[in-house]
Amino acid sequence: MTDSDTGKGLSLDDARGAGVEASLRPTTTGARIAHLLQRDGVGATVVLVLVIIFAASTVDGFGSIGNIRNVLISVSFPAIIAIGMTLVIVTGGIDLSLGSVYALAAILCTKVLDVSKGLGGNAIAGIALALGAALLIGLVQGVLIARVGLPPFIVTLAGLYGVRGLVYFVSNNGNDVYSAPQSGAFYRFGTGTVFTIGYPVVLALILYLLFHVTLSRTSFGLTAYALGGSEDASSLMGLKVRSTKIRLYVISAGLAGVAGILAAAYSQSGTPDLGRGFELNAIAAVVIGGTLLTGGAGSLIGTAAGVLLLGVVSSYINLGTDLPQAAQAVVTGAFVIVVVIVQRYLNRVQRR
Repeated sequence: MTDSDTGKGLSLDDARGAGVEASLRPTTTGARIAHLLQRDGVGATVVLVLVIIFAASTVDGFGSIGNIRNVLISVSFPAIIAIGMTLVIVTGGIDLSLGSVYALAAILCTKVLDVSKGLGGNAIAGIALALGAALLIGLVQGVLIARVGLPPFIVTLAGLYGVRGLVYFVSNNGNDVYSAPQSGAFYRFGTGTVFTIGYPVVLALILYLLFHVTLSRTSFGLTAYALGGSEDASSLMGLKVRSTKIRLYVISAGLAGVAGILAAAYSQSGTPDLGRGFELNAIAAVVIGGTLLTGGAGSLIGTAAGVLLLGVVSSYINLGTDLPQAAQAVVTGAFVIVVVIVQRYLNRVQRR
């Protein structure tokens, strides 16, 4: 396949022609309902609302302001990672390195702040180093996938292990735990609030709005959908196949870096075990939100609903049951299986 970086902009009709909407227009009531439930995360949002109503009506304190704040804060960091995961999955790719990149960014940032603590902590240098490392990792992986032609699963799996190794190298085999000053602008960045809503939640919301518009209203986003539908068709249409894929993996890793920096600002510490399994949680949220792992369809609205659903279920287990923390993993796995089954059923209904 050859890349065309001089192609024309992509219209919505072009994207659909490249495979974004492969199914026929629904003609029966059942098909219309199935189409609606799969559109822009409607199905995941409906389930989220039902679960919240059930949990609030059966568990004391679940609907309290304090618990709502805790849930939103706890999901804000993986929610930012899930944005990047959605972007690459829409193209038919995957990024398994995001949890490790998240940890590396947090470690690098807090290490710089810890080392320079006597000088009041150099937050700008720490943020620049952490974000630069994340973007470089994304660039390397994007080039290997788009230019060299290696499978995304293999490249990012290597990234998962390789970057986690860097985390342990930077932290002296995990023996060093770094801490940032409990004051200053960096501390306020992680712990400040806007109308009682934490900065991490506000930043996550802004990023979701920004990338939702990017994915659904720009030629760059529509090219991503087209790649998930058919790379060959996208190339024949003159779309920027390779450069778009590289940029998406850079953005994905960069968002993981932002989440890691934000987590470091919130907790004021960095440990080598940060972010373990975050990439799998992000994939679960993306799938629950209705994005197809085969690419070509999905939305960040659905991903946001998927992230919140996992957070609400976790809170319900902690507050309303005597089940151990391990039960959360069981419930997450069950959710993913059920969602995939339902998606296949809805696809069949649409085709009929």
